[in-house]
Formats: sequence, C-alpha cells, structure tokens
Amino acid sequence: MESLQNQIISLERMVQQISGQLTDLNLQHTQLERKHFILLDELRTLRVERCRDEYVKPRNTAESKQQKRLLTQGQKGDKGDRGERGPKGNPGTSGFNGDDGFNGDKGMKGDKGSIGAKGAPGPKGTKEAFSYKNIDSITLDRSPTILTFNRTDLSSTEGYDPSTGIFQCTVTGTYVVTWSIEVEQNSAVRSYLYRNGKTMSFLSVTSPLLSSSSGSQFILLHLDENDRLNIEAQSILRDQGIITHSTFAAFLL
Repeated sequence: MESLQNQIISLERMVQQISGQLTDLNLQHTQLERKHFILLDELRTLRVERCRDEYVKPRNTAESKQQKRLLTQGQKGDKGDRGERGPKGNPGTSGFNGDDGFNGDKGMKGDKGSIGAKGAPGPKGTKEAFSYKNIDSITLDRSPTILTFNRTDLSSTEGYDPSTGIFQCTVTGTYVVTWSIEVEQNSAVRSYLYRNGKTMSFLSVTSPLLSSSSGSQFILLHLDENDRLNIEAQSILRDQGIITHSTFAAFLL
C-alpha cells in the first residue's frame, strides 16, 4: 500500500512537469508564429525594394501613379489556420524520485496461520516425593514429641531422614504435604506440622472409650531449598496417649 501511494505521488508530479512543458511549448509556438510573420513582412519589404531597383521610370504621370500603386505594400493578412500536430517527440529524461509518502492506515487482521512444527522435547522433570509410615505403638505425654516414620512406601528423594523424622527440601517448589495418625481407645492426641520450627497446621484425633479413631490432614506449602519439615504430637486429655499407626508423605507439584 505504501509503495502504491508513492507511485501515485510520483505520477502526479510527472503530470505537473508535463503540463508545465506543454505551457512552455505553447509559448514557444506563439513566439515562433510572431517571428514567422515578421520574416514574411521583411521578405515582402525586400521584394518591394528589389522591384523598385529594377523599376524603369515611366514615361507619363498616369503610368507612374499606377506603378506606385503596384509597388505599395498591402495590408497585413489574417492569421492562418493552425497547422497539423507534429510527430511524437523523444521521451524526456527521468525525473527525480519523489519524497516518501505518509504511512497508510493499519491493514485488516490476517488469517490465522497454520500449526507450527512440533517443538523439541523439554528437559526431564524433577521428581521429589516420599511416603513413610510407622506401625509401632508410640506412647505420648503432654510434652510434644517428634514422630519418626521408619517404613517406606515410596521415596524418590534423599531429603527425608527416617532416624530423625525430618524432611529437608532439596528442590525449591510447591509441595503437597499430608500426614495421618490413629490412636487407641480412650486417647486424645494433637499433632502439628512444623516448617523450620514454625507451626504450619495441626490435626487432633480423639477416640471413644471402647474403640480407636484416626484422622488425616494435608496442606500446600512452598518450600525453598534446605527448608525442614517434621511432625510432632502430644497427649491432650490425660498424661498418656497412644498412637498405634501413623503416616507422613509429601510430593512436589
């Protein structure tokens, strides 16, 4: 569109140049006509003078007057008709390039392109997950105790230490963290999830007099590298509470 507009502007300038040239040619034609008539007048004058030089003086007055009338210059004739159009002239030299035109309006939105080629496979993802449990009975008092989980169901990370019950993050990201506890009859236990020593969530399970009870909890946590997670629990109704089964698991989203 911009190229077409530039061509139109260039053509308009060429038309203006040609119009100016035609005006000049008409002026030159008028001047040539005037010169033509002047030359004709001069030619007539020369012819008259030549005839006078060759004239033989007449014998009587009547002949003299008649010859004077013959030699007297006549009046200027009417303007002749315009001649036929001459042949087409040679092409003129090319003009200078015109200035750049203004930017055109924004075009319409194009059609949707085709689907691109399949990209290269991305880098292999990092798997960070563990799931541990403890089926041994744990007796608790009112003081918080760190729970350890010594049997593994799944582990693709070296961050969890079964001997201490502490998970140390090795890959930064968002994790799903979950744990569960089962307490024997006539027990009440509250458990806590700690991150770097700060409570993030808790779970309380109270069992009736003649049966056991269980409960579970989960939470989404953003962990940075070297953050530490652990579960602590304590008895909340009497001096002794017993956990008969517990689990602790986490995985990176």
